[in-house]
Amino acid sequence: MRQLVAGAAISLLLSAIPSGAQTCVTTPSGLLYPSWLRPPAVQMDGEAVAASLQLDADGEIKAMPIGMSTAGQMFGGWDRDGVVPTLRWIDGTLGGGTAELWETPGSNGWVYLTTMGVLTNESVRTQIQVLFVQTVQRRSDTDPDQSLWKARTLNIIDAARQVLPALQMVYVVPMVGTIAQSRVMGEPWNHAQSLRAAEIEAEWTDPTLWVGTLSSLWSDRTEPNPDGHAWTCADWQGDLIHYTAQGSLKAGDYFGAKVEADSTTRPWMFDAPAPPAALYLVDIDGAQVVVPWGGVFSLLDPGADLQSIAKQ
Repeated sequence: MRQLVAGAAISLLLSAIPSGAQTCVTTPSGLLYPSWLRPPAVQMDGEAVAASLQLDADGEIKAMPIGMSTAGQMFGGWDRDGVVPTLRWIDGTLGGGTAELWETPGSNGWVYLTTMGVLTNESVRTQIQVLFVQTVQRRSDTDPDQSLWKARTLNIIDAARQVLPALQMVYVVPMVGTIAQSRVMGEPWNHAQSLRAAEIEAEWTDPTLWVGTLSSLWSDRTEPNPDGHAWTCADWQGDLIHYTAQGSLKAGDYFGAKVEADSTTRPWMFDAPAPPAALYLVDIDGAQVVVPWGGVFSLLDPGADLQSIAKQ
């Protein structure tokens, strides 16, 4: 079952975000996103950690995205919870949840998840192994090279480690290239954010937590990215911050194409073994026989006495 967090509260903090000038630009700016490969050592470590993840006590791998409502639209546009039997996708995004709201365990984003019951449910909080982080700042226009965003993202990762004790993998997901322009998000800030995310990945040295990025391969504005997708004004709502329904699906396709092809996500997201069948002890005339729950067995001796069934 998918656990929705933001939902009706999506506008809770949205009014605090200054939108600034709102212009849908349909001409390319020339800022092309570079081709991107992880450093070989980071890739190898990520594959090793991915292969080592174990199904939790519920027979699942629990993963949670955090960020603002735009991130929720992107992750929701892809959501495979219930389609992949072993994947539990916990929506931790929050309307208005910019980077400033996730920097410490006491920040509003984490407090909100506590209030909504996500972090007070110990069987959830203590079993989340993977985190996806996509954030922007309330005033991206005051941080043109996104160096402050980089520092805040490192703070967010540190806060997440304190809140989520089972955390083993963190993916930093930069904002995709966009034609939306406001003080919150847009170009050239999204482009700079992609470069800073790659730096976080390359510079991370703590062996107790793997940190990688799903960097954007989108080109700026309307120039198509390598898979042929391009943004149009119809992908954005009037505020030029939120996606329309088709924009959410397009962003979801962007995210899905990455995780479905990435060798650090496939092992735990798609290729994890199915949960073992529950086994039960059947006591027949004093002889205990182990059968799968729902399994079919017959009593060859009409006089056999089925005495008890106990979950093992």
